[in-house]
Amino acid sequence: MEVLSKYLREICLQPSVSYHPKCSRIGVTHLIFSDDLMIFTRGDVPSVQAVLNTLNKFTSWTGLIANTEKTEIYFGGVQATIKEQILTLTGFPEGHFPFRYLGLPLNTAKNTVVMYCALITKIQAAIQHWSTKLLYYAGKVQLLNSIFFGLENFLCAGGLLPRTSPTGIWSKWNHAYNLTQGTIWDSDSREYFSESFKGILTVKNEILQATCSLSTTPNLLTGWCISGKYNTHLAYH
Repeated sequence: MEVLSKYLREICLQPSVSYHPKCSRIGVTHLIFSDDLMIFTRGDVPSVQAVLNTLNKFTSWTGLIANTEKTEIYFGGVQATIKEQILTLTGFPEGHFPFRYLGLPLNTAKNTVVMYCALITKIQAAIQHWSTKLLYYAGKVQLLNSIFFGLENFLCAGGLLPRTSPTGIWSKWNHAYNLTQGTIWDSDSREYFSESFKGILTVKNEILQATCSLSTTPNLLTGWCISGKYNTHLAYH
């Protein structure tokens, strides 16, 4: 595995090969744990071909072959024609986000509560496990608490869990929502606002700086409306 890692790191020294756009600054080409290997590269044929050449060379030395049934290739911003060439070249099926790596959900967007359904299923299975039936009440509580904390801590180590408590995100969003009822032009960003709402307030400040008039700005925005609702397409242009 050390030899494989060495040659994967040396791939990007070739003139025709480039790092994955999000990995070039820190020089990451792959992540490896036991028999799970994740390779990052630019979405073009020369870069993928260089990776395949390295894997084939590794196979000729060790006899270890990538399991095509457990291997998938994921694309981001790659043209359809190039994507087809890469899929044909590798023989790997195309994967889709989100997916799990080492038990952690990976996604291109912010994780939602739905992505943690597997965690809920594990907790339910732990509660219904036969071993808990043989314990007295305090023992059951101790066992289940240790399982719950272990599962949650493992997921938190890889990313933040979404907040869903009634006294948490909902109350803060309701507070922010109340401020939007005709007073968004007078409100300032607060620490407990959601990031999306903070973004709206940032745009609001930029609009005010451009128009230099709080009294007329809301009327100017009616040009972005269709049937009384804001249209992001019109706002973008």
